[in-house]
Amino acid sequence: MKKVEKLKEELNYWKNEFKPVNNMGKWGRQVRVDSINKALEAAEAEQYDRERDILKSGSINFDNFEL
Repeated sequence: MKKVEKLKEELNYWKNEFKPVNNMGKWGRQVRVDSINKALEAAEAEQYDRERDILKSGSINFDNFEL
């Protein structure tokens, strides 16, 4: 979950706060946004799979469970 939150914060910075100066800056920002989106999708899918496996197993160990 921490990884997803960190990626969302980073994505917010690159989308909303970072102001490119020229075309190279715009290109660099877009490349960064695309790579963060891919990483975010992968992290969310991994989190979903982990939670699904825990729920399917029928036993939840609250020591290792993160929301």
